[in-house]
This record gives sequence, structure tokens and C-alpha cells, in this order.
Amino acid sequence: PVDLELEPLGQCDIAEDRTVLLDREDVEGVARVAPLEDLEDRFLELLAENENIAAAYDWLADTYMELGEPDQAKQILLKAVSISPKAIRRQAKLGQIALQSGDVDTADTAYSNAVLLGKHSVYRHPSMHAHLAQVKCQRGDTKAGAALLDELDESFINDPSALIYRSMAEVHISGTAGDDEAATAA
Repeated sequence: PVDLELEPLGQCDIAEDRTVLLDREDVEGVARVAPLEDLEDRFLELLAENENIAAAYDWLADTYMELGEPDQAKQILLKAVSISPKAIRRQAKLGQIALQSGDVDTADTAYSNAVLLGKHSVYRHPSMHAHLAQVKCQRGDTKAGAALLDELDESFINDPSALIYRSMAEVHISGTAGDDEAATAA
């Protein structure tokens, strides 16, 4: 993958006279500067010039999500993870979009990759374990789901948000299993 160097604001023409900072974390700011359709066209042009700019896939996926096209976003992220499979946040985003669209197989693979890659990373997050636990339970593997929630507790013992993610996963898992009493208790 090629790393895209950031250019100062005003030097990067994205759509006619509109300028933006090419910064992965400023996609929302970019969307306020240029119409989403222009962004889609610009990112597609950028990828046509060099299909190895993995961050452009992320921007394009975010644009598709803003346009209400989650299937397009998922396809773009699948291409991105084939180019750069060790990007933890990209794997988690793919898992999130796949789970929302009901693609449990892709969600399982993406969240499994995110959890595995995140074991020794600053990008690891309890939400990845919780979502993977939900996916495992949706697939009928409640043992794996429970083990992931236990791993979440052990791995994020000092993270106060871990309890929230665990509780949300338990509610989802119990609700999916039709156990309304357990879902309410969680």
C-alpha cells in the first residue's frame, strides 16, 4: 500500500475550486466542503490513478455510507482489506457494515481479523470483542461468544467502557436467542 502524504488545506483540489485537507480523520469535514457525489467521483478518480492507496478506499466507503449505500461501502472495504489486511480499524469498519447489512460471514471474518490483529495494538477496542461475540452467537456458536466476552473482561480490565460493551453484547445475544428475561437482566 502507498501512504498518501497530507497536503496543507488549500493545495488539494478535490472538486473544481473546492479544497480540503486529505486527512482520514476529517471525512466529515470533507463532506461539508464538497457534495458527496463529487467526493465519490474524486475518490474513484484517485483509485483509478493508483489502486494501492488504501486510505482512499476508506474515504470512499465513508462516502458511500453517507450516501446510504452500505453494499457499495462493503464492497469497497473488501477491496481495501485485500490490499491492506492488517489495518485493524478497517477490518472493524468492514465488520460493522457487514453486520448491519446482515452479512454474518463477512462480519465474522472481519471482526475475527480485527480482534486477532488488535491483541497488541493501540487500536484494539472492547467493541470489537463484543461485536464478534454477537456474530458468533448469531451463527449458533454460543460457546465462542461467551469466551469472547470473557476475553473482553480479561483484556480490558482497566477500561470502563468494556463493561458497557459487554452489557450491550449480552442484551443483543439474549434478545437474539429469544431470552427477553436475560436481555432485561443484562
